[in-house]
Amino acid sequence: MAYSMEEIGLQRLLTTTMSKIGVPEDLSLPPPLPPPKEVYHFPDDLAAWRTRLFDVASDIEMSKASFDLYWPYVDNIWSFKEQSKDGTMAYFRCRRWRKQKEQPLLDAPPKKRRKTREAIEYGMKIQVHTLNNAVVISRSKSCASGHEDTMGDADRIKIPSVFMKVATS
Repeated sequence: MAYSMEEIGLQRLLTTTMSKIGVPEDLSLPPPLPPPKEVYHFPDDLAAWRTRLFDVASDIEMSKASFDLYWPYVDNIWSFKEQSKDGTMAYFRCRRWRKQKEQPLLDAPPKKRRKTREAIEYGMKIQVHTLNNAVVISRSKSCASGHEDTMGDADRIKIPSVFMKVATS
C-alpha cells in the first residue's frame, strides 16, 4: 500500500507523540483513512427525463444506452408486472397501485397486520418494448388518465436504485 508524504508525516508525528506520552510501542496504529470517493455526476437533463418517464404522455423512443442511463432514476415509480415470453416487452404499473382490500367477513375476528398504503386503483401502466438497440416506452391503452400522485410521493415511498447505489459505493 502506497502512502503519500502527508500520510507518512502524520504517521511519524503520531508515533512520536505516542512514545512521548508513554503509549506502548506494540500497540497497533489505526489504519490510514481510505482515499476520498469519487464524486458522482448526474446527467444534465435528468429532471426533464424523470418527468417524461413519470408522465409518459406520448410514446418515448430512446436508445438502449439512454434507457439504461435514465431508468434507474425512475425505477422507484414503476413496479415490474410481467414480461413477454420472448423478453422484448415488459409491463410496469405505478408502484402505488394496489387492489382494493377485501371486505372482512363479519364472523371472522380481525387479524393484526402491518400497516399498508391506501389502495389506489387508477391503473397507470406502461409498456417497455426493447428491440435490438432501441427502446420504446408507451402508456397502456387501458389507462386514459395519468398518475393521481406526484413524483415526490413516489420518492417518499421508495428511493430510486441509483441513489442507493451511490450511497453504498
